[in-house]
Amino acid sequence: MNKTKVIKKTKSNQKITPKIKNAPKDSKKSKADDQLAAIRNILFGEQILKLEQNIQNKFEMLNGRIDNLEKLISNNSDEFDKKLTASYHDLVEHLKTNDLKHVSHKSLLDKKLCTLDKNLDEFRHATEKDFVHTQDTLTHTANKINHSLNQEVKRLTEKIESTSKELSAKKADRKAIANLLESMASNLTQSQA
Repeated sequence: MNKTKVIKKTKSNQKITPKIKNAPKDSKKSKADDQLAAIRNILFGEQILKLEQNIQNKFEMLNGRIDNLEKLISNNSDEFDKKLTASYHDLVEHLKTNDLKHVSHKSLLDKKLCTLDKNLDEFRHATEKDFVHTQDTLTHTANKINHSLNQEVKRLTEKIESTSKELSAKKADRKAIANLLESMASNLTQSQA
C-alpha cells in the first residue's frame, strides 16, 4: 500500500480516530478499507487494551513468582553458607587445638568432612530440585499464557470476520432498498404522466 495510517488518541484515550496521509483522491475502496479499520479499532480497541493489560498482569505475577523463588534459593544458599562456614570454622578450631593429637582424632575429622559432604549434596539436590520446579512452573505458565492468547486472538478474529460480513450484508441490503425505492419512484412518475 502507498498510504500511511496514523492513529491519534484523544485526551481521554477513549476514542481512536484514524488519519490517512498520502491517500489517493479517487480511491473509494481504500477509503472503505480505512473506514472499516476505524470501525474495527472502535469496536475492539477496548478488548485489545484489556488483553494487553491481562498479559501485563500475568507477566507481573510470573515475575513475582520468580522473585519469590529466587529469594527462597537465596535463603537456602545463605543457610548453607552459614552451615558450611560454621562447619569450616569448627574444623579449623579443631585442627588448631588438636594439632598434636591429629592421629587420635582422625575419626572426628572424617565425620566433619562427611557432614560437609552431606550438606553439600543436600544443597546441590535442593537447588537442582528448585531449578527443575522453577523451570516446570515457568514452562507451564508460559504455555497457559500462550494458549490463552491464541484462544483470545482466534475469538477476536472470528468476531471481526462476523462483524465485517454483517456490515457487508447490511450495505447490500441498503443498496437493494435504494434501488427498489428508485424504481417505485420512477413507476409513480411514469404512471402520473
